[in-house]
Amino acid sequence: MFPEGTRSESGDISHFRDGSFKLAAQLNLPILPVVIDGTRDILTKHGRTLKFKASVNVKLLPPVFPQDFGNNHIQMRNFVQSLMKTMLAEMRTVS
Repeated sequence: MFPEGTRSESGDISHFRDGSFKLAAQLNLPILPVVIDGTRDILTKHGRTLKFKASVNVKLLPPVFPQDFGNNHIQMRNFVQSLMKTMLAEMRTVS
């Protein structure tokens, strides 16, 4: 599931929606954050032409468990969003 619900115009991480985090908290299942960078270079949000000569970087982060946040989906969502924004910034400084 993609917590933003759509791709951003800028390629930055935007506000996360609650659905996947509510579900994870209700079912006591971990969230596995995945940060993907570079897909915007292949196809912009409203683009119609694919550019096949682009690099895409993917980073799998450690699982985040609802019980670590007292099954509070909002706290978990905020943590995961912050974690993913930090990782994206790190990925972009290395690239």
